Amino acid sequence: MKRLDFLLNLVMGFAVNRNLAWKLWWERLCSAVVKLLCVIPPVNGCLNLRNNMDSPSKILHVSEMIKGGTATYLNSLLQLQKQRDNRKLAVFIPASHAIYIDSKNLEVFTFPDGEARGLVRCLKFLFYYSKAINSYNPDKVHLHGSVAGFLCRFFFPSFREKYIYCSHGWVFEKKMSKVKKMAFRFVEKLLSHLTYRIVCISKNDYDLGLGCGIPPSKLSLVKNNVPKPIKNISSNELRFPGGENVIHLCFMGRFDYQKGLDILLTALKSIESDKVFHLHVIGGGVLDDTNLGDLQDVLSKLSTEYGWLSGEQSSEIIRRADALIMPSRWEGFGLVALESLYLGTPVICSDAGGLLETVTHGENGLVFKADDVQSLQECLRCLNLEDLIKMKEKLKDFDNGGYTMDEFEQKIEESYGLAIS
Repeated sequence: MKRLDFLLNLVMGFAVNRNLAWKLWWERLCSAVVKLLCVIPPVNGCLNLRNNMDSPSKILHVSEMIKGGTATYLNSLLQLQKQRDNRKLAVFIPASHAIYIDSKNLEVFTFPDGEARGLVRCLKFLFYYSKAINSYNPDKVHLHGSVAGFLCRFFFPSFREKYIYCSHGWVFEKKMSKVKKMAFRFVEKLLSHLTYRIVCISKNDYDLGLGCGIPPSKLSLVKNNVPKPIKNISSNELRFPGGENVIHLCFMGRFDYQKGLDILLTALKSIESDKVFHLHVIGGGVLDDTNLGDLQDVLSKLSTEYGWLSGEQSSEIIRRADALIMPSRWEGFGLVALESLYLGTPVICSDAGGLLETVTHGENGLVFKADDVQSLQECLRCLNLEDLIKMKEKLKDFDNGGYTMDEFEQKIEESYGLAIS
């Protein structure tokens, strides 16, 4: 990774040079690379509509990692797509993540994983993806995540008319140097020419796509959604045991830099408050960026850890908590926030990315500054159990502005360019 960072800084140094000539030179070079890739003719049979609509359209969903929100997104979408008579569905995912996908009426292709992200993992992904796409011969390939989005589009550009890409939050939203940000923005802009359509999961995501120069004709705004639970139980009777001075918070997600669990633990470690905060933690590490260090002791002392749970088990924990907490450093949408509101539990979150499109400060939750321990502590000190209970009562009628799963799936179908039956 250090070598990659060095090369990235070296090459992209030209792009941020004050001399405009260097910047123009870099843009022309990148454009030439894309034009060269586009010389490769597109694969036959990948037109917007199939000539014979009696033959089912075949969709292949591809992701280099699905554990967490991507699995929730995929399962929700696949559940809707399986209801269509004119669809055949398949997924290409890591072998160790196959347990997180409902494989009923679904063809599953996998690649052997287990190692950290790096050259070996990427080579395995490309080798087995090549076998899967040639074997399945899909009409559309729905790419999930920036890693799958880059590898598939760059190394298999002939499938560009088949590619539907969803980054699930742009990679350049991460905290990184200006040089890296510019590099990733260039890459996303250029690879958009090797994509049929790019699905943006929030208005913030859509605006960022436009901001990095992706043509509006390539972007489709399809805001995330999840099925509304059958029983929206938000009664105080289900609350975890404890007096009014005990606040039960639920954290759900990966233990990585993006999700900001370290920010939350640092805030709880040093907060001065008359309240007692107990953390209920659902999730765990996924790849190689999980390192809580000294905060691991804080996690053990202040929380109950459940590991990765099923959807029903997670829902029960969220229902019983006083609030869900999301200290994310960046977030494309934050699907778990929407899940929590449907379950009748208010959300305490950072002001990162698309979270503010779901959470309204003082109405269905509270908002603090992203990557700011002091702001989070101030927010926690303001917590009042009575106010949280009132929010829970209001959330009994939460319907996500009337945005249904059918609307969500129809917009996905439109982005595919396939006939809607």
